[in-house]
Amino acid sequence: MSTEATSPPRPRAGAAPLTVAMLVTGVLGLLAAVLMPFAPVLDHDTTVTWPEAGKSATSTTAFFVPYSPESVRVSVPCPVVRAGLARGVATTLAGSDMPGADTTGFTVSTADGALIVLVGGRQVYRAPVPAGNSCGMVLDADGAGTVLRPGGADPVTLPGDRVRSVSAFTTDLSGADTAGLRVVARAADWFDVTSTGAKTALLVVQLVLAAASLGLLALADRRRHGSRSRSRDARARLWRARAAAAVSPRAWFRRGADVGVLAVLGVWTVIGPLTTDDGFTEGIVRNAAGTDAFTNYYRWENASEAPFTFVLRLLQPLIDAGANPLLLRVPSLVCGLVVWVLLSRVALPALLPRHARSVAVRLLLAGTLLIWWMPLDLGVRPEPFAAVSVTAVLAFVLRAAHRPGRAGLTWLGLAALALGVALATAPSSVAAVGPVLVALPRLWRLARSGLHGAAGLLRAGAVTAAAAALAGVGLVVMFAGQSWYTVSRATEMHAFYGPNVAWYNEIKRYEYLLAFDSEQGGLGRRVPVLLTLALLVAVLPLLARGARRLPGMGRVPVPVLGLVAGMAMLWLTPSKWTHYFGSLAGVGAAALTAGVVLLAVGARTRAGRSTAPPSVRNGAEQPVVRLAAGAGAVAVVLAAALAYAGRNTWFIYARYGVPHEDGPWRPLNTPLPWLVLAAVVLLA
Repeated sequence: MSTEATSPPRPRAGAAPLTVAMLVTGVLGLLAAVLMPFAPVLDHDTTVTWPEAGKSATSTTAFFVPYSPESVRVSVPCPVVRAGLARGVATTLAGSDMPGADTTGFTVSTADGALIVLVGGRQVYRAPVPAGNSCGMVLDADGAGTVLRPGGADPVTLPGDRVRSVSAFTTDLSGADTAGLRVVARAADWFDVTSTGAKTALLVVQLVLAAASLGLLALADRRRHGSRSRSRDARARLWRARAAAAVSPRAWFRRGADVGVLAVLGVWTVIGPLTTDDGFTEGIVRNAAGTDAFTNYYRWENASEAPFTFVLRLLQPLIDAGANPLLLRVPSLVCGLVVWVLLSRVALPALLPRHARSVAVRLLLAGTLLIWWMPLDLGVRPEPFAAVSVTAVLAFVLRAAHRPGRAGLTWLGLAALALGVALATAPSSVAAVGPVLVALPRLWRLARSGLHGAAGLLRAGAVTAAAAALAGVGLVVMFAGQSWYTVSRATEMHAFYGPNVAWYNEIKRYEYLLAFDSEQGGLGRRVPVLLTLALLVAVLPLLARGARRLPGMGRVPVPVLGLVAGMAMLWLTPSKWTHYFGSLAGVGAAALTAGVVLLAVGARTRAGRSTAPPSVRNGAEQPVVRLAAGAGAVAVVLAAALAYAGRNTWFIYARYGVPHEDGPWRPLNTPLPWLVLAAVVLLA
């Protein structure tokens, strides 16, 4: 081997200025992204005054829906209090509900010679009305609590009590008796905000700096490897070879997998079941009415879905145009096809370079993707879109870390961009961090570009800054139409009403999955998750014993361990629904495919029919292969029996007429038939 092949690349002329440019652009892009949540926005509020100016108070409805009032001021002068006492019966002077109704708002009344104040449905003040002209009352309530100012007495501060609702302005008095009575209530729509010019300018600057960072990474790739020009004859030979490969019988069989995925997903788009969130999401988008205030009218006091409104923005044009339920499924179909392209065209050549052109492997990948996709990623929930971004992170990381070539840094930048967008798509997209963590050592070596010492650290810092600027696009997506306050307010309300399950209760997700009487489970969802977990039992021992030495298997740990890390990252999500597994569809399919190929190569190695090194073929890995085969067979048998032991149920009306909806799938709900099948496979 020549010295030139093993020595690290030397810095080319202009490398230092390029490094500085990447560092400066990346830092500025990251700074612009970090400032996005704090850029100023214009909010909107409505102030209601009762009674109308120049008129006496008359009871009227005033529904503050869906928001609770931001602040309320109730002024009851002493003559109004005296008028209430003069009636000799319990009298409502001013209230926020019909008299006698339960209230979580406010009520100021008189009874038995006393002035009584209720706030939030609780009596907070009761005292005899003093003589003289200092018997009035002023009530100020906002989000921090309530302050009472009785005439002739010290103010009363009630920090925990607030007016939560207003449905009417009512009084038992009439005519001149209400003179001076006044209520001023302000309703703030925290989430219907408008970006200022400064915020819009900051958004544009960040996107420009992110694009510049990606361009500099691509330029750095060219500087690292130089320009490799080919002669006209060489280019012609390359194109002829590609054209011949494209029309070969093997290529047509590989295209059969593409047609199969398209056909199955297309049919499933038409006949697949509805989910409970199809109309739920459509209602949220319709309620936005062309704005960026994607508020949840059904729950959480109409709190915004921010910061995860990216998918709602993508669906908004279709819903605003009046698309029917079938057309609203088209985006999830497109997402499925994009995931397939990312896996088959981008990830697979880097993941299994020796097997990427195999028809069997391509068909295996198609089958595993359909198993994951069909039960988990149909409809307008965010999981199909999250699966695209998570799969993109996996595919780009594989290309950057394991096949750097001339475009390693470019792929790294695209992976950072996909990661940022993924984290802005849905809470379950946090699983995208898994493949990045697994490949982090290789990515760090790529960032250093073969340099050592201070030069290597400087180059790594510059590449990291450029990647951070690209990942910062996620903050732009999150806060493009919102601010730190609005997102914090929405998060607080979501946490208050729930679900808000702690990370250590992640077991609830698997309880839902295995609950045989729950629509959160079902055969379709149990099969991909349990089958993949069972395969990990077989694959992990091989990876632990250096199975990457097997031919073409050095890249397998990224999707396999990335899936494990991604499932662990789901612990951080506050909701424990089984929907979230849909975000792992692409990673799960890649892990299943890589695991099956790894086991097949291991079996061929044990049988001596492999191109593996002699130390591997001559028994060094044979005990591990036997252990993996045995443990994997037991795990798959148990997983299959457990998956078929429950109901084949789907959501609500979609479950009617489905075979075995009311019970297990006999006789596949016991380990015996699966043991027979496993024995046949092991013998083969």
